[in-house]
Amino acid sequence: MPVEKKLQKVRKRIDCIDKQIVKLLSKRLGLVILAGEIKYKSGIKLEDKKRIKEVLKKVTKESKKQKINSEVTKEIYRLLLEKFLQEQKINLLKK
Repeated sequence: MPVEKKLQKVRKRIDCIDKQIVKLLSKRLGLVILAGEIKYKSGIKLEDKKRIKEVLKKVTKESKKQKINSEVTKEIYRLLLEKFLQEQKINLLKK
């Protein structure tokens, strides 16, 4: 099989995984927004540093288990948590 054909097959699989990741991010964001609404109605601060540490710890553990660079995963999740917190705030401003 020619190199381009092999590469095309691999990229198609990557694209499929990317689609799944985006669907999961959408589900996660929906739950994050729901959690934000619950916190707001209960008078709880949106940003929970303890929870952030928990999530990063779990992600680090899972990264090591999956044999991927945990520092990269933590960096991605730090950004994800930051952006989703912003989305929580934007959602509450709309109400």
